[in-house]
Amino acid sequence: MDLWQDVAPTIDFSLAIDLPRFSQGLADSARILDMGCGYGRITEQLQRAGYCNLYGVDASAAMISRGREEFPQLQLLHSDDPLAQFPADHFDAILACAVLTCIPCQQERSTLIRQLWQWLKPGGCLYLAEFCHVDGVRFMSGFGIDMWHSRPAELRALLTGFSIEEDEIRTEKTLSGQTALSCHLFARKQASFYP
Repeated sequence: MDLWQDVAPTIDFSLAIDLPRFSQGLADSARILDMGCGYGRITEQLQRAGYCNLYGVDASAAMISRGREEFPQLQLLHSDDPLAQFPADHFDAILACAVLTCIPCQQERSTLIRQLWQWLKPGGCLYLAEFCHVDGVRFMSGFGIDMWHSRPAELRALLTGFSIEEDEIRTEKTLSGQTALSCHLFARKQASFYP
């Protein structure tokens, strides 16, 4: 079931990425994955910044459909598509913006992070931008999606197999217009962590 089906045509996500920081040391030809790309707004932002080897993947077929209409030049894939099953050590960089926010199950979050670790090249960059809360809160969003705003320490703890280079807490606007904290983590894949 596609939980985003009803809101996909009209929702406009709000969490911004730190493009200048993400771009540091990343060649225009770098292979980049926008994991949980939604309708491709950040994938398109990366393309406008000059990156040409981009993939956007999302679990919502409705979001991918919207993205393909709005940004037909982008390579946006539904996560069930065989083309979205990448080999190990494939990407120079992976970003996930407000993806873990939409995965309230701890085991599913850990599984996703391990998958991203496998897809990254040794030394590759993982950038997580996630809403967070000092106490950690799980709640039902106004549009009916179960959400999780983790404690920043919970996000850091998920990054097994990575060395965290930068960790910043910011204040952002949520989809509902409320003010919330966000955690921006830049980490590098440790080459031989998992067997």
